[in-house]
Amino acid sequence: MKVLKETEYHRVLPVLIENSRRCPTFAYSVAENIIPGIVYADDQIQPRTVLIGTRNGVYFIAGNECNPTFNDAFFALYKQHTRESARFTLFSATGNWDRVIYNLLKEEIIQMKRSSFEYNPRNYPVKKSSYLVDLRSEKLAKRPLK
Repeated sequence: MKVLKETEYHRVLPVLIENSRRCPTFAYSVAENIIPGIVYADDQIQPRTVLIGTRNGVYFIAGNECNPTFNDAFFALYKQHTRESARFTLFSATGNWDRVIYNLLKEEIIQMKRSSFEYNPRNYPVKKSSYLVDLRSEKLAKRPLK
């Protein structure tokens, strides 16, 4: 498991996109250098397994779960965080990852479920409004509200 440089974070985007149905927003934000964090990968050029973390201890793991070298390094990182009493909240990409994590961490974890929802604009048609906003003067627009 290698720590990527910030200039390399974008290389994990294909793994995130491949797992987009269960990928939390923070993982994209770190990968795109929008929020600070850290990115671990099995390969610096073409990552297949990734662990993305924020500064406050929230992580997302995705990609090839049949990667013993990466999984062992992940376990060591988890142990280090627990020794330091640091927060370690982990989201996984698949049920297969859930099983790998459970096998690695056994009774050390509390597994929780989460739900996500997808907005479908066809289910909520936009109603046309019967009013129009018209800006008459810039001076009027900049006037403070009372």
